[in-house]
Amino acid sequence: SFTLSEALVNTFLTHVEPYFVWVAPIIVLLLFILFFTVLLFNFVYLIVGALLVFLLGRFALKQDWSYGTAYRIGLHALTLPVIVDMFLTMGGFPSHFLPFAPTILLLLVVYVNYKPAQREKEKGEVVSTVETSQEPPAQS
Repeated sequence: SFTLSEALVNTFLTHVEPYFVWVAPIIVLLLFILFFTVLLFNFVYLIVGALLVFLLGRFALKQDWSYGTAYRIGLHALTLPVIVDMFLTMGGFPSHFLPFAPTILLLLVVYVNYKPAQREKEKGEVVSTVETSQEPPAQS
């Protein structure tokens, strides 16, 4: 039978107290390693996702994207899948509930955003609305 008394707790605390100095730095280090691992996993996922975005752009949307451009587009398009996954996880649904849902949502975001540009490109219309001027700015 085990009895927990105040004297036993005080004895334990006096033995452990010198190590309290190391507890906070160890917790901070472990949290840093955890967050770095999660971020690294997201970047590895995005490398594969960028390949899928590149293929979607090349074959379905007829865009001449480089892999770097596809990576940047995937980085921006990954925002919605991350938010949806966060809310599903907070709602009690496990992340593996729908295994390829974030990837499908990523590709759907890219497709919906770039499909009008593909149609305009086929018609020969101007895809970008950014105007450039060769004239230097007026000096006052």
